[in-house]
Amino acid sequence: MRGTFVSLVLSLLLAGCGDGGGATNAPGESTAPNFVLVVLDDWGWRDYGAQDDQVNTPNIDYIARQGFSFNNAFLTTSSCSPSRASILMGRYPTATGAPHTHDPVPDGFTSIPEQLRQRGYYTASMGKWHLGAAFEHRFDDVFRAEGSDDADWPRLLAQRPAGRPFFFWLASRDPHVPHDAPQQFRVHDPAAVRMPAYLADTPGGRAAYAAYLDEIHKVDFYLGEFISALRAEGLLDNTWLFLLADNGAPTSLAKTTLYDAGIKTPLLVLGPGAAGHYDGLVSSVDLAPTILRLAGLGAPPEFQGYSFAGAFDDPAYAHREFVYAEQNNHGGARSHTAVRSPDYLLINNYVHDLVCAGEMPPLLGDLRLLVGLGLATDLQRLCVDTLPPVQFLRVGAAGYEALNLVDAPEVAQERAALAARLAAWEAEFRSAGCVTAECARAALAD
Repeated sequence: MRGTFVSLVLSLLLAGCGDGGGATNAPGESTAPNFVLVVLDDWGWRDYGAQDDQVNTPNIDYIARQGFSFNNAFLTTSSCSPSRASILMGRYPTATGAPHTHDPVPDGFTSIPEQLRQRGYYTASMGKWHLGAAFEHRFDDVFRAEGSDDADWPRLLAQRPAGRPFFFWLASRDPHVPHDAPQQFRVHDPAAVRMPAYLADTPGGRAAYAAYLDEIHKVDFYLGEFISALRAEGLLDNTWLFLLADNGAPTSLAKTTLYDAGIKTPLLVLGPGAAGHYDGLVSSVDLAPTILRLAGLGAPPEFQGYSFAGAFDDPAYAHREFVYAEQNNHGGARSHTAVRSPDYLLINNYVHDLVCAGEMPPLLGDLRLLVGLGLATDLQRLCVDTLPPVQFLRVGAAGYEALNLVDAPEVAQERAALAARLAAWEAEFRSAGCVTAECARAALAD
């Protein structure tokens, strides 16, 4: 009798949590919309079949083609844990209190799971954690594993409390290194893969890059299994599933940089009635207020992003003129900030010990060899050359990262406008950020 009463009260409380586009869950389930945030670890924005036909990802492609695609979505940083905290808390990395990789998120400031729990949602995380022990209390349940556990995602559906809507944070470990997918997922031929122009095209590099694509194929398979489980339980039509990366691919000139290869992300959505695409700029800091808006809730004032839910049903929707990002310590002392418009990217390089990520040693080693032999292109040299204090880049063209227009008079007006925007953003959202080598290295030592 008590359980029936509790279910009735929850149903009444949740009746106003959004109409889910008119869809409902299976009989006995709440009519409030469910939410699933799937975050892949080190996934490049072009690295799925709908963007690059050499990548075998039928389930991701299904979402891209049948659901909703944000074609200019950007992250607030290009490092794992700061990006994840930023997504969940709707705040820029320095403002979360955990700006550097491996920083635990301190108590304070709200997050998506807390806001939804207060409205009766069941909240659970499964997979890579990387947020610190203090963040665990924000979820009802946290399921961690030493290895990849994407295959267990459907288990969350089977064991969730009946009659309650849910929010799942599915944090894959793929395609992070090591790239050692089981044989059944090794479908990309190293001899046939097309290498990005900023990488050296060598047999060893091709083998490493093909193994990276195989890891994406692996997580794509388990994503398909989860979507099938949602459909089998009658939940798919009332569930918003968001798929994105925490940072760019673990290759040189991608992860840990503020170029598009580092901070641009796939952002693909399955949701009630959501179909189409949006080409304007959106930021991962906007995801938290967007999810709350879709749940019929207002965003707390401490969120620093703002909802882009209007993009789903308004063809004329306009969201942002600019997106912002920062890069703090990641294996070495770093301090960079960036502002990007549809046409230009401005980066302040305050301090860095390392420019390119070294998670895939064959790729970085091959680049260094090319540089030593004098055979590297200007684009490939960016991994070993000292970066200038400011880079001003016209985005879109192949190899744009290597053409610094900071002193070009024909774009002086555009550069000044973006510099003013970035200075204002730094003052408001990153006043505590490191801008000296001493500060960055002290934070690295903590």
